[in-house]
Amino acid sequence: MGNIYVLVFHNIRNIGYDIYYNSGVLMIDTDKLKEELMRHKASDVLHVDKNIVDLGKFYGNLYDYLEMVKKSFVRTIFVIGQAGLGKTCFISNALSGTKAVRISGHISPRRLYRKLYENRNEKIIFFDDTESMLNNKISIVILKQALDTGTKRIVSWDSTKTTDIPSSFEFESSVIFCLNAIPSDLGFQAIISRAVKMNVWFSYNQIIELMEEIAKYPRNINGATLTPSIRNNIVDWIRKNCEPSVDDFSLRTQHKIESFYAYSELKWKDLAFELLHKKNELIGILLDIMNKYPTRKEQIKIWKQMTNLSERAYYRHMRKLTDKLTPKNKSMEVDKNG
Repeated sequence: MGNIYVLVFHNIRNIGYDIYYNSGVLMIDTDKLKEELMRHKASDVLHVDKNIVDLGKFYGNLYDYLEMVKKSFVRTIFVIGQAGLGKTCFISNALSGTKAVRISGHISPRRLYRKLYENRNEKIIFFDDTESMLNNKISIVILKQALDTGTKRIVSWDSTKTTDIPSSFEFESSVIFCLNAIPSDLGFQAIISRAVKMNVWFSYNQIIELMEEIAKYPRNINGATLTPSIRNNIVDWIRKNCEPSVDDFSLRTQHKIESFYAYSELKWKDLAFELLHKKNELIGILLDIMNKYPTRKEQIKIWKQMTNLSERAYYRHMRKLTDKLTPKNKSMEVDKNG
């Protein structure tokens, strides 16, 4: 076997040679790779990375919509969904090899204007976890210009503190936003109406399915190799000892518990129990009530007795629980705007 390189292809089903996974990464025999690359265009190679597990089948059409951004069929996409489910990694890998710039964290209007100017010429700007920017009225005004659906987009801002760049410029790039939640500012609706919005949502059981997929491949943690068998046993343990009331349940939960196992095969369960003990108390009470009392009338009565909360609060928390338990169609909702 030749040297080992790590690649992910646009469509893995079209690759005809032997592949296998190691440490959660797609590995390819380069002796056969040389021959295959003669038949595959260079554009087939999507990314070179060290820590990839292909979860594309769980993300539905997200890959295709990112391709449309790359090929300028779509100018702007909002990807909105739960934290800790690989959105950033998926998008970053899909954009590798392009003129993409990732920007995250707090961004002031001045910095936003500068970044748009610096990357104005046919690039892709990937805003990751920048909700605060989208709650700023000045930033909203700037973005409305950059994301305009007209043929020519002119961005203008007359600021006395920004003297080294022009007060207006033409913007020809595309933009991707990755958010955990929809910002509260009403001006956000004017922004999202200019884009394709994709709601990425996984139920509790679908997150378990994602964990099972990830567990099919080995993972190396500080020199300790967790085999697929070990990883599957950990997922089975999570399934038996976890419930929808656990706070912040995501793929990061699996990642942390596997790290506990690598640290100590004797103590990992105790450490993991502590992690899973962080629950939404009211959701836990509601689950317990539902398991013990079959009728809605009984449930509401016991709910009021145990929590001193109203019937309205019962229904509000019932909706939260339903959101956790109810699977969505293909884990993806797509809203096509202008």
